[in-house]
Amino acid sequence: MILLINLNRYLGGGETLLIRLARYFKAHNTEYEIVAADGDCWILTEAIRQNLNIVAWPARNVSVIYQSNADRLKLISEIESLYSHHKTLRIFTFCMRDLYNSIYVFSFLSNTTIYHAHGVYHPGDVKYLSSYSASPSKVILYNRRLFSELHARRAILFMNQTGLEESLGEFSYVRQQLVSESVFIPIPIEIDSNVKLKSDRDARSSQIKIICISRFVDFKISAVLGIMRYAASSDNVKLIVIGHGILKFILDIWMFLRKPDNIEILVDVLPNELGIYIDQSDIGFAQGTSILEISKRGLPVIIAPYSRLRDLFKSNFQCLGIFGVTNAKYEFGDLYDMENCETFSISECVNSITSDYEYYQSQSLTRTSIFSADIICERIQNFILGSEYRNHGITLPKAPLLKYFVKKIINIG
Repeated sequence: MILLINLNRYLGGGETLLIRLARYFKAHNTEYEIVAADGDCWILTEAIRQNLNIVAWPARNVSVIYQSNADRLKLISEIESLYSHHKTLRIFTFCMRDLYNSIYVFSFLSNTTIYHAHGVYHPGDVKYLSSYSASPSKVILYNRRLFSELHARRAILFMNQTGLEESLGEFSYVRQQLVSESVFIPIPIEIDSNVKLKSDRDARSSQIKIICISRFVDFKISAVLGIMRYAASSDNVKLIVIGHGILKFILDIWMFLRKPDNIEILVDVLPNELGIYIDQSDIGFAQGTSILEISKRGLPVIIAPYSRLRDLFKSNFQCLGIFGVTNAKYEFGDLYDMENCETFSISECVNSITSDYEYYQSQSLTRTSIFSADIICERIQNFILGSEYRNHGITLPKAPLLKYFVKKIINIG
């Protein structure tokens, strides 16, 4: 049986991917089960709505690293009661926290053969636990050692070469050999062949409508503010920002100070409503899987790079070009250091798109077609079934003391 473990409560690219994989497994009679956080959790709600096989993680704290010994023993007992009757389990995880969870907890199932596989869907995955740590470089090195072990057993996949380089770091021996021995599988997307494309004439009307879809978190918020600055300084641009996250207050403060009348921020748009707003727009601005959500509906998309909080103060925010045209290595924006790649201003990208809309629309759709859900989900299934990584336990890394005590106080994972 395949276990899909993702304990994030929010909705993001990895969470959407998990549901798509589960639907694919169900349709192809593959034995599977989802393990998700209990309570207020998008995966749990969506899996129940779609009648998918799911169980709740049997602990309130979603990270074993922050659990007491007593809580760990209780969790192990619960997992044993759920899965010890299986001869073989293949576990696929979507973030480093859950990789540690699964390797540690499932190692106690002594009569079950366990294979682990992991997908890197964010280049910052390797930095898990390094924030607030007194020695962040040591924590990252510890994580990279684990990733390197997975890589040696073809048990880790990357969306692109950028994710590989960020994840393995100093373990990146002879570059071409590393790339050739790695597994690259992009995020899948469900493509509707009946999408009505926006005409060139419509897109080049007097007002340019841009849609930005993003989470308001530390590595994305600067890009969001960058497109808002551009829109506020443009007379012929209407911008709609759709997203959510703990850093929305930054956008609220900026909106209060600037008071632009051509920018609207929406935080309560449901996933099945996104298409309505995308179809009313001309150009997308996004990173990660949000690029595909926009491009599959026939819009050219400007690629927003990952960023740091200090980038909030950049008056001329640079991006990575236009999806379908830019270097595939950077096509999802998962890049912090842009010194060694070509960058463009937002105005350059908008001007290019509006000057030849049908060309960029065609390039966007052509590139999007390779991410067809059925093709990608089959590749991920074959990857999971081919993993050779077995581990009978792991020494868990130490949690940063400050973060540990904060989590103890509020009792979350």
